[in-house]
Amino acid sequence: MSEWWGTLSGTQQVFWGIAVFFSLLFLLQFLGSLMGADADSDAGGHADGDHAIDPGFTWLSLRSIIAFLTFFGWTGVILLEEGWSLGVVLAVSFLCGMLAMSVVAYLLHVFARQTQSGNFVFSDALYQTGEVYLPIPPGRSGQGWVHIRVHNALRELPAVTEGNGLPTGTPIRVIGILAQGVVLVEPRVPTPPYLNPNS
Repeated sequence: MSEWWGTLSGTQQVFWGIAVFFSLLFLLQFLGSLMGADADSDAGGHADGDHAIDPGFTWLSLRSIIAFLTFFGWTGVILLEEGWSLGVVLAVSFLCGMLAMSVVAYLLHVFARQTQSGNFVFSDALYQTGEVYLPIPPGRSGQGWVHIRVHNALRELPAVTEGNGLPTGTPIRVIGILAQGVVLVEPRVPTPPYLNPNS
């Protein structure tokens, strides 16, 4: 083994190191997923009791980065073995890594949305109240995320607003259900204590 390693150039050793190390991490993550472990917590995933939630599509999750480096490393190993120049190796390896990263990021997003939806009926969220989790841009120019409680379960849903942007922590009320489970919200003005019959 040491003799084989000594026959490699410094560049080959770097690519082999990246490929082997991140392949092991990729395998450990896969095994962890089979056992129910959440290895993608850096993407903002968390649980609301029985539903794992991903707060929207993101490229930079732990799994997608590991996928990038795994494919980057193995592509480099193969191309260097074929005698390709370093510039071409770096370019092709980067493209293969980005492709793998994109696929993994998209699959994580799809799986998270399916897991989040479960048996939840989005119409149940209509007129429910909650607060902004990730800031919502103004005038439907983009989407943020809100926390609302439906049937005693905390839900995290993508949201847009028609008015001014809503920062994190803003109390909101759901006033509409749009396509693909996006909710339309408006800021909720808290009831003054003297008008609250429970106060």
